[in-house]
Amino acid sequence: MQNINIIPPGDVNSCINITASNITYNCNGFWISNTALAKPGIYAGDNLVNVTIKNCNVTMSAAAGSNAIQFNLVNNSFIINNIANSNSYGIFLSSSSNNNVTGNTANSNSNGGIYLQSSSNNNQITNNTANSNTYGIYLYSSSNNQILNSITNSNIYGVLLESSLNNTLTNNNIWNCTAAGASGCIYITSTSQNNIFTGGLINLSSSNLIYLGASTGSNNNNIFKDLTL
Repeated sequence: MQNINIIPPGDVNSCINITASNITYNCNGFWISNTALAKPGIYAGDNLVNVTIKNCNVTMSAAAGSNAIQFNLVNNSFIINNIANSNSYGIFLSSSSNNNVTGNTANSNSNGGIYLQSSSNNNQITNNTANSNTYGIYLYSSSNNQILNSITNSNIYGVLLESSLNNTLTNNNIWNCTAAGASGCIYITSTSQNNIFTGGLINLSSSNLIYLGASTGSNNNNIFKDLTL
């Protein structure tokens, strides 16, 4: 359990580096911050299971690679009740599946609030807030995830699905998006198919509320129901 605030030095690969399974890292409300360091605040990998990151407040640089909490090849694990503001990405999952991301705040990140890439599948993303980022929640080549009861406000894109299939998004509030032109508050592109959006509020976009791009591949069989527009 962390019991002090941490300012990592400039010569580390990450501030907290988790390399073993069955680890719980509890910041106990303390922060980890170095806004000049282009490295993750908390990194877990590779090929790990049963890792829990909770109660952390992480702010790193806005430069590429400066992600607050990053999982790489981590499965069956938990990211709970963290604040991940003013980084490159707040919460970053790569090739990480069957995880639970719950009750986190990821605001004012230069890229995305919550980002899943490279076959990060079967994750549950619940009760999170992702405001004032480029992307609120961004799924790239990640499928069969559930995104529930989350808020994305004042992002350029509220939710972006790219090359992602069979995801379920339920009762999320997505508004005040500033994307312009051929885009939208919900932006679906690059052969993202069979995704289901149910319930929740989508409004106040500078462009389209929902936009299905057709420039690469096809975006078929996506379902939108019981939404308040």
